[in-house]
Amino acid sequence: MRYPIKAILISVVAALTLALPGLAQAADGYMGCYAHRSDTNRVLWTSRLSAGEGDKATVAAAFLRYLQGKNLMPDQSLVTAYCVWNRDAATSDSELQRRVKAFPNSNNMGLSFDWPPEVKAAPGPAPAAVSPVASAAPDTSETEGLKAACLAGDAKSCMGYAYRMEVGYYGNTQDASMKNPWEAVAYYRDACRLGEGVGCRNFALMKTRGGVVPINYDDAFVFYDKGCNLNDPFSCFALGAAYATGQGTSVDNEKAVVAYRKACDLNEGGACNNLAWMTETGAGTAKDKTLSLNLYTKACDLGDANACANFKRLKTS
Repeated sequence: MRYPIKAILISVVAALTLALPGLAQAADGYMGCYAHRSDTNRVLWTSRLSAGEGDKATVAAAFLRYLQGKNLMPDQSLVTAYCVWNRDAATSDSELQRRVKAFPNSNNMGLSFDWPPEVKAAPGPAPAAVSPVASAAPDTSETEGLKAACLAGDAKSCMGYAYRMEVGYYGNTQDASMKNPWEAVAYYRDACRLGEGVGCRNFALMKTRGGVVPINYDDAFVFYDKGCNLNDPFSCFALGAAYATGQGTSVDNEKAVVAYRKACDLNEGGACNNLAWMTETGAGTAKDKTLSLNLYTKACDLGDANACANFKRLKTS
């Protein structure tokens, strides 16, 4: 299920429409932001920024635009952005890293994101014409190194190479024309075979998106099951959803409960929310209002907004 893009701020929740881009407050502390994409469990985070506490909503919105513009998270319907702020630089850094590490088995990467945005000088006279200079050939040594290490049996290298093929990062820059989804699928499958649960998950996701790689829900189900056996939280979450909806398998609410419970134990908030709903309604398990409230609470604490609303609804019913 897709939810609208949202920005959740530590200690303050502000609607992005209320942010005033370009009106930065005085930098009286330090900030760090990160964005999490739930379907791929990918986390991208900023280096330390000098900013005012009141800039959190503005910076979160700017960071999301930056990720979209760089094609790092182009489909932001499943992306949530967070910002933390503190007057002390070390405290801000440690809190940011604590939150980034809260996503188990995630693919995470720090980015060079500037705030406030660089102000460019007004254009001057056009420069004199110069003879064209051939651009340097892209450096593909790192990408080829990952491929070679993968073929030698290193699962993490398979993941790195597959991701570069998925997004088109072959040389030293990202180029959409260099995307190779078939290569990505093959190397995610190899990562899975070598025991990397996220590889199983990413293989399954590519089998459910369509496009160049045809949709195959049966294949996706098999690899979500493999990923869940390797303790990948999102794979267990997706496996539960497959059992609950009959996508790639037959409907089995009891097996959905088992998969959701494992995903929830691995701190996948959406799974805790779904497990709470099944416990509340008695789907595949016994009804238990107290357990449902506890599960909604955990899901809410893990950042699932639906669970927060569900807790309030059930608490007052």
